[in-house]
Amino acid sequence: MGDTYKFSWATDLNKYLYQPYSRSQINGERMYSVNEVQIPSVTTILSATKDMKGIQAWINRVGKEEAAKIVKKASDRGSEMHALIEQRLLGSETSLSSPDSSEAARMAKTVITNMSGLNTVYGSEISLNYKTLWAGTTDLVCLYENQLTIGDFKQANRMKEEKWIDDYFCQLVAYSMAHTENYGLIEQGKIFMVTPKLEYKEFELNKFNYEKYKKLWMGKVEQYYKNRPALEPVKPVLQVNKNNPNS
Repeated sequence: MGDTYKFSWATDLNKYLYQPYSRSQINGERMYSVNEVQIPSVTTILSATKDMKGIQAWINRVGKEEAAKIVKKASDRGSEMHALIEQRLLGSETSLSSPDSSEAARMAKTVITNMSGLNTVYGSEISLNYKTLWAGTTDLVCLYENQLTIGDFKQANRMKEEKWIDDYFCQLVAYSMAHTENYGLIEQGKIFMVTPKLEYKEFELNKFNYEKYKKLWMGKVEQYYKNRPALEPVKPVLQVNKNNPNS
């Protein structure tokens, strides 16, 4: 991995009038309140429709206690990394390179210095909602390689391959559809992934794979609402129009 030292980009935080949504936990699910309607989060839908066989096999292999420790460590590290990246992208002079930098800070610096295509930041931690079917918070809306882009920062204990991260691409699709619905067309997404060894890789949602992941995401949305308890209101699930990537 070569250092590109990308420390300069424009910010235009007034381009879109993003509206923040409040979040809460209801019956163990993360929900967003949009105009007093409780809407499930993208991560809630993904969690409810995830094939848990692989994860359960891993828990059985390492043990519940050790698995819980590993998950907590990764979660804490990820939260710190995200906060540092957000601060730096929005203009804070946060130091990420002092000798006693934390693991998360070193990972955050690795991400920022390798985002060589970043032109303009339009917002970070942006609330988005799609037709009251789902809502969520995207890490970044930006101009990347001169194209309007949804950005998502991911950390992993070891670098992943595209075939392992369907859910990450589903997140990008969900946020891009929501942004297109409310603020403006987005058809590109970027996953910026880093490991504790400071390996870095970008994965891209683009015109060549958008429909593949949109179909996968809409299938998960349909499955989620089909499986909701009978007492909860079921919202209609839109059908995917293969001829219109923005439907």
